[in-house]
Amino acid sequence: MQRLLLFFIIFSAGAVAGAAGTSGVVIPSAPIERGDFSSLQRGAATFINYCSGCHSAEYIRYGRIAEDLGIDPAVLREKLIFNEVSLSSGIESSMDTEEATEWFHQAAPPDLSLSAKLRGVDWLYSYLRGFYRQEDRPSGWNNQIFPNVAMPHVLADLQGEFAVNAEGEKTLIRPGRLSSTEYDLMIIDLVNFMDYIAEPARAERYRAGYLILSLLLLLLLCTFFLYREYWRDIN
Repeated sequence: MQRLLLFFIIFSAGAVAGAAGTSGVVIPSAPIERGDFSSLQRGAATFINYCSGCHSAEYIRYGRIAEDLGIDPAVLREKLIFNEVSLSSGIESSMDTEEATEWFHQAAPPDLSLSAKLRGVDWLYSYLRGFYRQEDRPSGWNNQIFPNVAMPHVLADLQGEFAVNAEGEKTLIRPGRLSSTEYDLMIIDLVNFMDYIAEPARAERYRAGYLILSLLLLLLLCTFFLYREYWRDIN
């Protein structure tokens, strides 16, 4: 009984810690829909237009994105590929690595291919909504989820600018081009896409799993009826 109680306490503490950011801010669940291809397509456009200027995602190929998300390769090349790379290439950063290291104080922007695996979609969702103005920071920005982050708020023109008081409450000081709801929907799409590129084969794995479970269920039914037929004559 004592061991069970100790396990419950440790598990509860871990769950509470997992629901909070590094600054103690509670992290809500990201309301993403992994099978929503429209959301994934919008998220791909946001990622390439706003994130790939600094960050790469070299483990996912353009061709794989087109195939998985139902995007015509010609449309993908016209709308989302801004350099002379092939569809077999990964998403490359537009920023020079050495310059990025200098600008961001010895910390070049990381590749984001596996960021959803590393951080989790809930963390990413909160992080991308957690920027606020802090003029004494090198970039002029800080983040409630990732304190003292080096990354500037590249989506500030869309979200607007916020200030945070001593109690951690955010106040809008300059509106963005999107409403709060529109911005949150854009972030949901972006996080959904980042979750997809972290494990592109997930959908195939789920489909294979459902197929195998269906076959096992069919086998179970056949076995049951065979069992009944076998014992009917004996009884």
